[in-house]
Amino acid sequence: MKQRLLTLGIRVIIIAAWVFVCTIFLWLPSIVERFYTTKSITILAWPTLIDTQKLHEFEKDTGIKVHVRYFENNEELYAKIKGTKGAGYDLIMPSDYMVDIMIKDSLLKKIDKTKLTFFSDLHPHLVGNYYDPHNEYSMPFFWSVYGIAIDKDYFATHELKKSWALVFDPKLAQPHTSMIDDARELILIAARYLFGNISSLNDAQLQEIQALLIQQKQWVEVYTEDRANYLLASKACPVAVILSAVVARIMRTFKNIEFFIPEEGSFLVIDSFAMPAASNKDEYVYSFLNYMYKPEVLSHYINKFGYFSPLKTSDTSHEAFAILGPNKFTKVDFFRNIISKKQMSNIWIALKS
Repeated sequence: MKQRLLTLGIRVIIIAAWVFVCTIFLWLPSIVERFYTTKSITILAWPTLIDTQKLHEFEKDTGIKVHVRYFENNEELYAKIKGTKGAGYDLIMPSDYMVDIMIKDSLLKKIDKTKLTFFSDLHPHLVGNYYDPHNEYSMPFFWSVYGIAIDKDYFATHELKKSWALVFDPKLAQPHTSMIDDARELILIAARYLFGNISSLNDAQLQEIQALLIQQKQWVEVYTEDRANYLLASKACPVAVILSAVVARIMRTFKNIEFFIPEEGSFLVIDSFAMPAASNKDEYVYSFLNYMYKPEVLSHYINKFGYFSPLKTSDTSHEAFAILGPNKFTKVDFFRNIISKKQMSNIWIALKS
């Protein structure tokens, strides 16, 4: 009896310790914020969208210290903001579909656009979209588009069709194909190939998507986003489904790499700035935003990370911008919230099992 009580006590202590650690993790930014004595803001950002070295200029000019924390995906971002109501963070960088979710969950505060010097210069296709129709809660920062990258040397002797069939059709697909590893995006790309531009998915369509992805698995070398560049450059994979900003970084060096948007169309991704509802540092945030949207600052980020500029007056000769071609936005849509977490999880588990 004593041994069972001892075991139970140990388990309780372990569980309590884990709860304590998780609580500290979620609330750490808020706790640390209490000890900052200077003007400061804390940003929760994508690792490849904020250059901390470049921020020194802003800090020197304004006296506002910028603390940067990172997240790996939108779901992690949501968990951190939902768990703390955004306490400890002053600016975050959700993607388009996550802006939609956060607005509905009252996690974001409205932006005073009169405090922004750049709003009238934003590209018209990047504002007024479904997830924030009046841009009351978000400002588009960088954007990119999904497509297919190929090794032109390989396809000098293999059939090439600029279609999603290149990665889904057994007659055209090539061994050692690299696919993205995000369940939402993978499922909706498959849906685009099978059904075109759709606004909903029923059970029968989801089953068809699952069957397609399971069939495709036999020629997929790896599911990855970050490593696709290296696989293309090393010729380990002649085909990769990839984000244009990612592949733009190696296209400057490896002239045998080509990127295209499939004939069926593809998906646009807009990463925006938004303010958590709990933030009370509006003045500092607006100062930071006005700095980040200066053409010379954007140019630094575009050259370093390969994303497209949010400003309509930016230099469109950047190699990545030409990817969309003359029709620009007519062939791209968003990864809309048309599939539940449970449905995504079921298909992902079936694919990975």
